Amino acid sequence: MHRNNYNLLRLMFALAVIFSHSFALLGQTEPVLWDRSLGNLSVHGFFVISGYLITESYLRNPKPFAFVTNRFLRIVPALFVALLFSHLVWHLCGGFKTNPVPYIANGPIWTLTWEIVCYLLVLLTGLIGVLTPAGMPVAFFASWLLYLTHLHDASDAYAVIAPLLMMFISGAFIRVAKDRINLTAVFLPALALLIFAAAPYTSDLGLSLVRHNIAFLWGPSVTDSEARRVIYLAALPLVLAYLGGVAKPLVNLRDDISYGTYVYAWPVSQTIVFVSRSRGFDLNVAELLIATLVITLPLAWLSWKIVEQPILKLKRRSPKKPDLNGAGPTARA
Repeated sequence: MHRNNYNLLRLMFALAVIFSHSFALLGQTEPVLWDRSLGNLSVHGFFVISGYLITESYLRNPKPFAFVTNRFLRIVPALFVALLFSHLVWHLCGGFKTNPVPYIANGPIWTLTWEIVCYLLVLLTGLIGVLTPAGMPVAFFASWLLYLTHLHDASDAYAVIAPLLMMFISGAFIRVAKDRINLTAVFLPALALLIFAAAPYTSDLGLSLVRHNIAFLWGPSVTDSEARRVIYLAALPLVLAYLGGVAKPLVNLRDDISYGTYVYAWPVSQTIVFVSRSRGFDLNVAELLIATLVITLPLAWLSWKIVEQPILKLKRRSPKKPDLNGAGPTARA
């Protein structure tokens, strides 16, 4: 039995992405929490877990060739099959050009590019000796300093990519410093901060009151939205690290179908939308969600059993420190 909740969290995030995209693929606005869509929030959760477990994997087997090989085997074979599937249904459905979100065969896989970037960062920082209890805090706080000094940056790269990197780095930092961080002690304060930042009355009762009554001569002006973003980025990794690795395991998920769920759901949903619209039937969100799950979950299970699990047997392992089994739909350890 798994002694943590990471498999469960990964699957929950994958299902949350499907739920969020059920709105988007019907041309509706996705649910929003902490000033971001539920799909975007879920991807952030993936990156936190990825940062923790990919770092754990490197520390257990810090050989560069083994690290690169294991990352390749975990991501690429299953992704290749999913892309073939995506291209096939895209071709059969005329490129989804009549859908509310036309032409895009598999939207979520863009995150995998940044996962690979993060893998390379783990490898690089490991090789130069940063992934240590002495070096990682310096790198972590330097990352936060860089992020805060660009807090007003409105570019897409900063708004979308920087939070992904910060989540991954936070997960990596928590893993390296896990013997110095009492996750049980910080869980409730971090959760309280998340709830505070998400509450609709936060601006009136909290952030604005603080910002308008604390003198900060020549300091930067920070909006309520920016303050909520900082709270969210700082607190979410701590909450997930506790729920994933410290809290009592809730279920025993032997089959890790989260990756398959993540990479197959979008083309399945797009196909369902195309077929329904071509027959003059307009789906609602609940109908699209249920239909997507009915088809995607068996595909994800087949991907695990036929592609992912057999490939994992080829992974290079340390004879003394066996590698972990996975890191998430957008990150597999």
